[in-house]
Amino acid sequence: MFASLRVRNYRLYWGGQLISQVGSWLSLTAVSWMVLTELHGGGTDIGFLAAAQFLPTLLVGTWGGVTADRVQLRRLLLVTQSALAVAASLMAVLTYTGVIKLWMVFPLVGLQGLALAFDNPARQAFVSELVGPALVPNAVALNSAGFNSARIVGPALAGILIELVGTRLCFALNAVSYLAAIWALVVINTSQLHARAVVARAKGQIREGLRYVREVPVLRVALLTMAVVGTISMNFTVLVPLLARTTFKTGAGAFGLLTTAMGAGSLLGSLHVARKEEPTLTQLGVASVALGVAMLAAAVSPSLPVAMVAIAACGVCVMVFLATTNSVLQLFSRPDMRGRVLSLYLVLFIGTSPFGSPIVGWIAQAFGTRVSFVYGAVGALAGGVLALKRRHAFVARHQTPPTPESASVLRPTGALP
Repeated sequence: MFASLRVRNYRLYWGGQLISQVGSWLSLTAVSWMVLTELHGGGTDIGFLAAAQFLPTLLVGTWGGVTADRVQLRRLLLVTQSALAVAASLMAVLTYTGVIKLWMVFPLVGLQGLALAFDNPARQAFVSELVGPALVPNAVALNSAGFNSARIVGPALAGILIELVGTRLCFALNAVSYLAAIWALVVINTSQLHARAVVARAKGQIREGLRYVREVPVLRVALLTMAVVGTISMNFTVLVPLLARTTFKTGAGAFGLLTTAMGAGSLLGSLHVARKEEPTLTQLGVASVALGVAMLAAAVSPSLPVAMVAIAACGVCVMVFLATTNSVLQLFSRPDMRGRVLSLYLVLFIGTSPFGSPIVGWIAQAFGTRVSFVYGAVGALAGGVLALKRRHAFVARHQTPPTPESASVLRPTGALP
């Protein structure tokens, strides 16, 4: 389960990211609560807050993937992590000085989103360089485990800090946490990286990536499923605060508990995936259907404790779905295409939020948060059916990642994974 942590470079990177992600969850929890309470926003404002964060990925996410293929990933990550630290510091300064207004939050969050549009595909692709192809599924799952450990600690700590001193300390701690991620990148032993050759700059590289995905069935099916589920179902940054605030009429502490419950479920899901060696479209489809069922359970939850259980189940299903999708894409992508393929994954996961989040926020404001959960459940069930119906397109895993020559001749085996 923890095989990748035996690799020194990955262990350093994983630890730095864990600290940074705790800070990110402090900030994410605090900014949603600040908009709802201190800045007197509503459900639509929360939806547009998510849109501001994720719109840059939709607009320039594919360029982020091309950039990841063209440059050394470690250097790119040093730039993007530094930019994120600057954006976090600006938010901390504005909240500590008391001049923060609702309209200021959106461009600040958008600035962070722009940095993440280039940071995310590089971070995803860098995993293969840290551990090599044999450990990619395990490393992807442990990345998810670290992310969700942060998701447990961050919101719970944020709830305590918000109750005691307000939201501003959360933003300051987030800014400081980026130093850990930057330090880890600096001290990594570059001679031990499984470096791939960078791609020379040329015209039409985004179109080339799209054509490549269209020609490899397993990549195409995984990304189509991600498009459906990512747009309709994965809007929990909008749903969870609204569930706490408007459905159960609770405070920041309960909001932190709900977010922590989802993080705990996601951690269990990522550890489950870490034990798996073969990612399959069947796993992906089953996880999506299970997510739909869990969201229906959250929609009819009669009390906060029951809702916490349902939200934790959502977390398990989301993480199995995402980690399986990520592993499939990494294993079946040529090294020279991996950044572009992963950028499409991130565009469909993150970049669809500017469409999905405002719709979910509007539905919650007009018809209630429970109806928004039902809407998300329908999307997850539809995505699961799509993956399960097309699972015959799954390509049996090779012992090594496909090369430019071998990838062009991959064909479905006809076996059901």
